[in-house]
Amino acid sequence: MDKITEMLLKAKARTVISNDEIMERLMVASQSYNQESFWNLVYDLASRGLLLDLHENKNNFRLAFDGMIVDVFRTARDHGWHDEERNDGECIALMHSELSEALEALRKNPLQKDEHCPAYSNLEVELADCVIRIMDYAGMRNLDVAGAILAKVEYNKSRTVKHGGKKF
Repeated sequence: MDKITEMLLKAKARTVISNDEIMERLMVASQSYNQESFWNLVYDLASRGLLLDLHENKNNFRLAFDGMIVDVFRTARDHGWHDEERNDGECIALMHSELSEALEALRKNPLQKDEHCPAYSNLEVELADCVIRIMDYAGMRNLDVAGAILAKVEYNKSRTVKHGGKKF
């Protein structure tokens, strides 16, 4: 079995697909790049009791995230980025370089439109590049980043304010 098939099967095994209509509406709203309308839709769905099943929504997040990992990994593989073994340090450094580029975008002009994805700012695209690098690494090392995000979000809810007095 090839790595892509293995990743897809693993993602499917830990995911439940449901609430297709809600997820489709949320995806359309999020792609419209109007944050106010997106959050109004989320509020509307929640107020009508359509987002109450947190388990289901977490599974939808996991499905979407794991599906993107497969897509990102496949694209990187098909474009030669996995022809040779890549070490962990190099991969982490590449993630960091994308964050440095996001910082530069923030310092120069955070609202400047990106040259390759003009519907988004340079800052947004550089942050997306970092997430893409993380997803590629997760695909390469078969990591459950979606599960870790969900666990960390839950853990952070129990932490003290500013994690016990940190300045930043």
